[in-house]
Amino acid sequence: MKVFLFFMFFALALQAQTSVYKKDSLQIKVYSTIDYNNFTPKKINILKVFCNYCNDDQIQFIKRQAWDESYKLRKSDKYLIKEGTSKLAIYIRVAKKYFRSLNKDE
Repeated sequence: MKVFLFFMFFALALQAQTSVYKKDSLQIKVYSTIDYNNFTPKKINILKVFCNYCNDDQIQFIKRQAWDESYKLRKSDKYLIKEGTSKLAIYIRVAKKYFRSLNKDE
């Protein structure tokens, strides 16, 4: 009986990991940098968007989202440095339905 309950719990845990959010959205990786001078962020750059199938409008949307996320993280202890450049790898999630609507070819 205990083994059966264990397997039931295990099956439910696996099912919980595949949420609807993951199924209905795209995750796109973006590299960005933040330039610091005396612990003050001076400039945010978006270096690369890893999306081979995106058109220009979709890439611009992802860059704006990544810039906003970098802006939120600029004062985080994890990335804050005195002088130099901090590198960030950001994952942007976008609903597939919304992402398709950014395609002006359709």
